[in-house]
Amino acid sequence: MRTNILIILLITISSIFQAQIIKHFQPVAKIEYNMILTLNGYQKYKAELYYNDATSYYTYKLANNEETKVLADQSDEKHNSNTKVELSVNSSFDFILMDEENKKIRSSVWDFKNKKIHYIEEDQTKIDWKLLDETKLIGDFLCKKATGKFKGRDYIAWYSPQISTSFGPMKFGQLPGLIFEISDTQNKFFCQISKITIPYTTILDINLDTTPISKAEYTVSLKSYMQELNDNIKKKMENTIAKMSGDDIKVSNIKIETNDNKVEQLEIEDVP
Repeated sequence: MRTNILIILLITISSIFQAQIIKHFQPVAKIEYNMILTLNGYQKYKAELYYNDATSYYTYKLANNEETKVLADQSDEKHNSNTKVELSVNSSFDFILMDEENKKIRSSVWDFKNKKIHYIEEDQTKIDWKLLDETKLIGDFLCKKATGKFKGRDYIAWYSPQISTSFGPMKFGQLPGLIFEISDTQNKFFCQISKITIPYTTILDINLDTTPISKAEYTVSLKSYMQELNDNIKKKMENTIAKMSGDDIKVSNIKIETNDNKVEQLEIEDVP
């Protein structure tokens, strides 16, 4: 029997956040971006960057609750089936905090096994930007071109010295001006500014019920959860199909993917 099955598990994070990471954060600007990832299907996000001289807070979420479209794998083995499982997290936020003074970055990750949000803290990676003479207008701002490598990918950035800050979207920055547009050379990531609010005078209390976790601990937890999920799905599918058809069917080649933790998926190398 040939069976193609697609399972999409949607986990909605709707907890009320209590613990505080930043209290009374006073940004001087709010920058809005449109962000597109094509790492696993097509995903469009609305993002906001808040910053002052010392700290930036970047948050992003799927636009219009869009979800990744995934096609099921095919099987050519008799009495076996290929199954592709996508774990889709519709989170109320993903965040990245950058501490310029201490050169630290905190980024959120969703712990599927324990059903909670953690953050991974890491040292800021220096981006060796090459500043070029090429310019273009984005809106009313004259932007300059820069190229650089970050975590295994090559990027092209357009920044404007008219807005003086070293921060930018995601974990990008370290340029002599605000990043208006950035993309990788393989067309997996694209981010462009959509609105600028300067000055920005609203004080933010960023209340996030999160706990720290190392990248190694998170990887172990995710692998453990995926294996448990794999085993449980195979068993349930085999029992269900056997009851419906009367055939003795073994499910094989389950492929589980997640569309969470987009930052981690972009970083194909964990070294500068």
